[in-house]
Amino acid sequence: YATVAQDSFNLVFSGTDIYTTQAYSFSQFEEAEAPLITATGSYSEGTIDSDLDGLIDSLTIEIEVVPSDSGNVIAIGRLVDSEDETISWSSTVEFLQEGSPQLLHLQFDGRYIYAGLVNGPYQLRDLLFYHVGDASQRIDVVNPFTTQFYNFEDFEPAGVITGTVSDSTGNAVPNAFLTVSNADRDFSNAVGKYNIVILNDGNYRLNIEGPDNLDVDWSIFVNDTFVGTGDTVRVPVNIGQIVNVDFIAPIIITEVDYPVLSSQLPSRYQLHQNYPNPFNPETNISYTIPQGNAPTQVVLAIYDLSGKKIRTLVNERQASGSYQIRWDGRNDAGHTVASGLYVYRLQAGEFGESRKMVLLR
Repeated sequence: YATVAQDSFNLVFSGTDIYTTQAYSFSQFEEAEAPLITATGSYSEGTIDSDLDGLIDSLTIEIEVVPSDSGNVIAIGRLVDSEDETISWSSTVEFLQEGSPQLLHLQFDGRYIYAGLVNGPYQLRDLLFYHVGDASQRIDVVNPFTTQFYNFEDFEPAGVITGTVSDSTGNAVPNAFLTVSNADRDFSNAVGKYNIVILNDGNYRLNIEGPDNLDVDWSIFVNDTFVGTGDTVRVPVNIGQIVNVDFIAPIIITEVDYPVLSSQLPSRYQLHQNYPNPFNPETNISYTIPQGNAPTQVVLAIYDLSGKKIRTLVNERQASGSYQIRWDGRNDAGHTVASGLYVYRLQAGEFGESRKMVLLR
């Protein structure tokens, strides 16, 4: 089918079946380069009970792929429960031989499934995998696999700190950031719920940061008992124990875009989890430099899984205060980077901390 038109788009000619070439064999033409990895669309699941106590230590989801060249293959995916809450992310790097169908294995820690307190089936979401020989040939599958039914109590238990974040009228407060030092962290969801996973018996310090720098003295309830106000509470937790901690703001919250007052100077160094996470195409990274400090040399950088620095976001002396930097998913050369797991690190004087984030294109 062909058309001919003038620059003014007036049609001059239109026709079909205009010309037939001579005979060719397709083998006379250049072969298309085979992709380094293809997916068969076959998935399976398995469980591991390494200590033979009848409880599942990890849930494994297997992805069948065919590499056209031997080498390392990277896969990343997240497991969500029937309430559409993320249980955990998993990643793997496996060396595969060329030619035949082989399996990639994503293992999800059973303790995190238990701590979600939600029965299955569970879903694998946002799967991506690629051959390291050419990361641009990555394969993204939004919702590839659903597991069989499980009861969360089928898995190895963890300790759990769970609860809700709300305002004085009972409205849910989403996107509050809750952390336990050297353990887990979570954002409150749309209904204000959060879950923190505890892997060892102990007395833990639970901290809450209001959304978008909201700074209030929260009323804190542990197992429905009022224990005080503030943004931190000590919580004893044992493996298999579920402790409920609720935070209630003393004000009515109608939005989460709060200015930071000049008097609200931070009291310690902090590197916060990026938000959103996972993200595409941009994410925000925030950190604080404590009051009373002289201007400090601050370096905030992004690294890939191999430890190679791909982007320096900050490299300057900064005074006390709260800072927020946006990363657009590009390296120092201005090129977009591939989907995957990345590490960002803040170094300020003797303070250093790293966190992980996931880019999904």
